[in-house]
Amino acid sequence: MKCPQCGSANLRPGKMGIHRHTFLPEGKFKMTGYALDAYVCLDCGQVEQKIKPEDLEKLRREAQ
Repeated sequence: MKCPQCGSANLRPGKMGIHRHTFLPEGKFKMTGYALDAYVCLDCGQVEQKIKPEDLEKLRREAQ
């Protein structure tokens, strides 16, 4: 994985904030949503959030 801002591979994984950040699909009611993983680039400071691959697959199935 590379930083979308500067192209560096010097990334540190983590989570965002104290409370669990989640993605809630529009039009769907979910109490918990999908947890997001976060990465910070240690070279430029860019923070990126990504949904877990298994959750992305669930979203794709639900969208059909």
